Amino acid sequence: MTDAAFPAFHFDGRSSRAIEVDVRIEGSTLVLGSAGLSSARWPFQRLVFAEHFARTPRMIELPDGATLEVPDADGRFDDALRAQGVLPGVVQRMQGHRYAAVIALALCVALAAYAYVDGIPAVARAIAMHVPMDVEQRLGAHLLADADTTLFGRTHLDARRRARLEARFAAAAHTAAPDVHYQVVWRRMGRSNQANALTLPGGTIVMLDGLVADGVDDDALVGVFGHELGHVAGRHTLRQMIQVAGVGGLASMVWGDMSSSLLNGAVAISSLKYSRDMESEADAFAAKVLKANQLSAEPLIQFLSTMEARESAKSGGAPPGLLATHPLTGERIERLRALMARP
Repeated sequence: MTDAAFPAFHFDGRSSRAIEVDVRIEGSTLVLGSAGLSSARWPFQRLVFAEHFARTPRMIELPDGATLEVPDADGRFDDALRAQGVLPGVVQRMQGHRYAAVIALALCVALAAYAYVDGIPAVARAIAMHVPMDVEQRLGAHLLADADTTLFGRTHLDARRRARLEARFAAAAHTAAPDVHYQVVWRRMGRSNQANALTLPGGTIVMLDGLVADGVDDDALVGVFGHELGHVAGRHTLRQMIQVAGVGGLASMVWGDMSSSLLNGAVAISSLKYSRDMESEADAFAAKVLKANQLSAEPLIQFLSTMEARESAKSGGAPPGLLATHPLTGERIERLRALMARP
């Protein structure tokens, strides 16, 4: 038993008003006394004692939903509780040991690194693969409709040329990946008639008119289509959206609202990293399509080299690998050739 009284603040759980009270410890009972409140006694087993951290009040949840805050900068209240068998929890004990704190910090860093490198992509893949296809297709339709009003123009490509290419794409897909469902749409983009292709959620592959310019070999276009079909098969666009959201959540846990620029930077760099990983997967799928159709990868390699030269001429050089959305072209070409050489 102790006769010492400890100043505290009582919160009734219904308002933010604090009432100054005194608390005493009598055996394994907490006694509350105050001019503004009726005296009360609670056995320890009916109370919830929160962990006590340095320079913070000791929080106690009362059975009636109210809360006590007991300032305990000198640790006397903690000592009184410990004398009655209320021992500090694991977190509070670790707080007093430097090495334990260092180990805990190292484990947190390791867990965050694992989540960033492997955990978030694995979870995103699992979620994306279980999203109903009709839901993903509706998302893709909305994105295409928005892009048609802001980015894309109507295709100028001859209908017969489009039909011939789509027939080749269909034959290639049927041979290499008959279970992958997709649709090809043609659009025109930008004053320079950009040469590119992209995949939307739900299996929509957007082929831009610029791909067919300058007499690009049809076998190269089959390779480009195979790459985009890889994005469809891997549900990469949806996975990327989920992964970016996951990194945003992870960054918020690490930094809180310390700085929106830190959060945005983490999300941006992770998006580029995940994009490069998925582009590598799509390149491997393109090699699979070409091999299944007994086509060479050289037309596609020539196309990639030409596109890189054009982009470098426009921008004054390729971006650093860390800031690129795709693996470096030289790496892609080397990997394509290695994949094609495998039996």
